Amino acid sequence: GVATLSGTVDNLGSKLDAEKAARKADGVTSVVDNIQVRDDSATEQGMLEQARHEVVTYYAYGIFDNITLQANGDRLIVGGQVTMPFKKDDIGRMLARVKGVAALDNNIEVLPLSSFDDDLRLQLARAIYGDPYFVHYRIQALPPIHIVVKNGQVTLEGAVATTLDRTKADLAARGAGLSFSVTDNLRVAKVSS
Repeated sequence: GVATLSGTVDNLGSKLDAEKAARKADGVTSVVDNIQVRDDSATEQGMLEQARHEVVTYYAYGIFDNITLQANGDRLIVGGQVTMPFKKDDIGRMLARVKGVAALDNNIEVLPLSSFDDDLRLQLARAIYGDPYFVHYRIQALPPIHIVVKNGQVTLEGAVATTLDRTKADLAARGAGLSFSVTDNLRVAKVSS
């Protein structure tokens, strides 16, 4: 009744799939998973680029979510905040399939459900993205300014093209009202359009 798995796969997701399939096989009472995760062509930078691509193309990732990525060897560390629990799970499953990822630390925080925070998110999005000054950000598939709201506390995350853009976004958020505080973590960096 013991199934022993061995071999090599190029990502954690494939290893977990093999173990899950073995547990479902008739007559198997336990599984010894000796599968190694290894991809000699994978680099930390390559893992981060593929992981970022997976996050930004995820259908439910939006301006009210913020994901951070860090690589330490073959370990991918994921942080940030999302508005719904299913997003944390989905992102974790997607990133486990990134080539070279042998271990995944899913440290994403699920923001508390709050109609007050939801109203504040919409008000902030209107204040920032409704401003004609920000039209060049608003028309992007995934606008680069992320609005994280937790218990009335607002944090702006992401990147803008200029210091003036950063200042105007901060002022728009502070002028929107209803928030207890605004933390501006926007970076000034090249923003793709």
